[in-house]
Amino acid sequence: MNRIARLVVRDMWVMNRGLLVIQFVLPLFLLFVASFPLSALIAPFSVDGLAVTYQRFIAVGLVAQTTMTGSLVGGTLLFTDRRHGMFEQILVGPFAKSTYAASKIFSSMLIGLLGAALVALFGLPFTYGAAVTIPGAAAALAAVVLGAVVFSGFSIILASLFKSLEAFEGTFNLLFILLTFVSSTLYPLASVPPALRDFMLLNPLTYVVDLTRAGMLGLSSPYVWWEGPVLAVEAAVVFALALASIRRISLSGT
Repeated sequence: MNRIARLVVRDMWVMNRGLLVIQFVLPLFLLFVASFPLSALIAPFSVDGLAVTYQRFIAVGLVAQTTMTGSLVGGTLLFTDRRHGMFEQILVGPFAKSTYAASKIFSSMLIGLLGAALVALFGLPFTYGAAVTIPGAAAALAAVVLGAVVFSGFSIILASLFKSLEAFEGTFNLLFILLTFVSSTLYPLASVPPALRDFMLLNPLTYVVDLTRAGMLGLSSPYVWWEGPVLAVEAAVVFALALASIRRISLSGT
């Protein structure tokens, strides 16, 4: 078996499944609990000239958001290995740091994509009837994959910088909340004040959400034309930085 694949399989076995379930509770809660009363308050609205209900709008947004949720687990996997001495033990074997780094990125990407698929499955009642084209579905899938690369790489970079579990988890939870709510996951960009919109446009999650909605629902925005290229560049840069961050970790874990 390929060495990267061996480490990915190992990650799937040792990962904290309880933590993962808890992280997936939020998007499912928003989809099945919060969206119903909010839909009673929010009438169907127009995005790029197309009318959409809030439940359909948020269902597709949460698919992209769950990509981030799962992909951030990569940092937890790295931090756990370092804390329990597994980082050194694995590298004593026939595994290079580059192999280890690639496996962590692919593991977290896989978790993110599986989570997105799960939420997409649960969201089918809300998205049923959407006129999805093959090019649109391909564009949405590309956005989700690129988003998984960005957030898995970002979480690994973050984990490589911290030595305290408390500091890592505190920063992790804070960033998770900020990235979720300061994005277009829950509301369209056109509906927020300009100052907040500027911050939302600095958030890669906004690009993933906008591109996924454009592909699946045809809901575009004035920013979609450049969000795709920017997301692709960010994915390449973050992937390279994540590999470099793991290569800089010494075998002593310091």
